[in-house]
Amino acid sequence: MNAQEILTRSLELLENGDARGWCDLFHPEGVLEFPYAPPGWPNRFEGREAIWQHMQKFPEHLTVKFGEVSFYPTADENLAIGEFHGDGTAIQSGGKLSQDYISVLHTDGEHIVLYRDFWNPVKHMEALGGAEAAAAIVRG
Repeated sequence: MNAQEILTRSLELLENGDARGWCDLFHPEGVLEFPYAPPGWPNRFEGREAIWQHMQKFPEHLTVKFGEVSFYPTADENLAIGEFHGDGTAIQSGGKLSQDYISVLHTDGEHIVLYRDFWNPVKHMEALGGAEAAAAIVRG
């Protein structure tokens, strides 16, 4: 799969609540980065298992549907720059999420080696019930 196909598949897996399948798209030494993470929140996870530890409870906290996916052309099939929109619901609070994303994926042709996810964390915090509730979820 090329990087665009992997990004598309990753969105499908998250929509279906398959956090394990999403993490399995990563190379064992892959990296997940959130450049706009709030202060005190982790912004980098190194290795598939560290990513799994962070994402494993995603389906318990949020349902999401993605749409309006568009890709910016690159000369490298192992690089995808995708822009998309997500609408979701926080399971515990019932809060609604409406979020625009830009994701940059670097792959080795089979797995994600770097996923850099740009999104507004304030929108997630609001949907999850505020900063304290969201921080508790992130801490696990």
